[in-house]
Order: sequence, then structure tokens, then C-alpha cells
Amino acid sequence: LLHLPPSGSTCGFNKSDPAAHHGAVRFFSPKEILNLLGFPASFIMPPAMELRHRYKAVGNSIAVTVAAKLLRSLLLGDH
Repeated sequence: LLHLPPSGSTCGFNKSDPAAHHGAVRFFSPKEILNLLGFPASFIMPPAMELRHRYKAVGNSIAVTVAAKLLRSLLLGDH
């Protein structure tokens, strides 16, 4: 996880004291972004793919539900 350490600290997120990180910024992981976009929980990215490439790939995707609705509308004429 990409937690910013609290001021004066050099360590990452401390699970035993989550209140110490109140207000700290944390980036969503690529998997969390895929979940928000409606990808199935079973969807995985290639393990050999570098983290920065995962972020790029996820950033270029669209929500599954939106894509499905658009395709239904364009191909089947559903409104």
C-alpha cells in the first residue's frame, strides 16, 4: 500500500495504530481501481507486469457497466 507516513515518521502504515494516519493520503492500488470500475473480483493482471504499467493500463480503462450499456445501445438499439 502506498501510505504517506505521518509527519516525523519514516515507516509506512501501522495497522496497530490506524488513527495515527488520519488524514494521510493513500493512492488506490490498481486492483482497487479495477474493483471500482466494475471488473470481476477474479480479474487479475499479469504478475510480471511492473506496477507503473499496471497503473497506466488501469488508467486507460473504462467502467465495465458503462461499456456494456453503450454496446447494448449501439449494437442492439436498446434504450
